[in-house]
Amino acid sequence: MIHEFLSFSGLNDTDVFFRFYEKFKKSRYLETYAETQQIAYALKRICMRVWDDPFTPEQEEKMNWVLSAYREDMYNDFMLIFNDIAERLNNS
Repeated sequence: MIHEFLSFSGLNDTDVFFRFYEKFKKSRYLETYAETQQIAYALKRICMRVWDDPFTPEQEEKMNWVLSAYREDMYNDFMLIFNDIAERLNNS
């Protein structure tokens, strides 16, 4: 299915994508963001490319709180978007 999509999108050499994808899965990169503190850290590192000290310790703590609250809020409902997309695809 992915191969078909990539070909349809104009990617002639799909092997390039699949080699990258396999390495990406092996590295288990997404697991590094399992905790909200890791997400906040990544955001800070991105901002440090622009500013030397983007956040105060208080702001970092608040960011962790906001991310945790968001995660809790979305925990039970995160599949809704996937269900909505599947329904729309089935009805088109």
